[in-house]
Amino acid sequence: MVNNQQLVGSTNLGKTNIYDDLNINNERTTIESSQVNIKDNIVTINSGETSNKVTSGIAGIEIDRGSSSNYKIIFDEQDFKLKIGIDNNLQNIATEEYVNSNSSSNQGDVFFELDENGDIMIK
Repeated sequence: MVNNQQLVGSTNLGKTNIYDDLNINNERTTIESSQVNIKDNIVTINSGETSNKVTSGIAGIEIDRGSSSNYKIIFDEQDFKLKIGIDNNLQNIATEEYVNSNSSSNQGDVFFELDENGDIMIK
């Protein structure tokens, strides 16, 4: 609202500063900006979820790579794992705790490989 006026449809306001909360109630919002700065330390994805899980099965960030496959960082509700990678080839993210607890060896160097589930295994 501008001076308590609601703006509907395509409205070009030119350069506009908003000094209070901005609520956008849409199914889809597109921001065409070459740089977006967010002061908040944590960005919430899947905000407003009312279930005890991610209802759509996954939530995360997708990076559009043009004509190449997109890159994703997601949480997969199906197996309760964080995953990262190219669109159709997501790999589980190993935590330092997981790697440390599974790599104790008195044999020197330790090598890892992925098993059939995409989990890191000591080789």
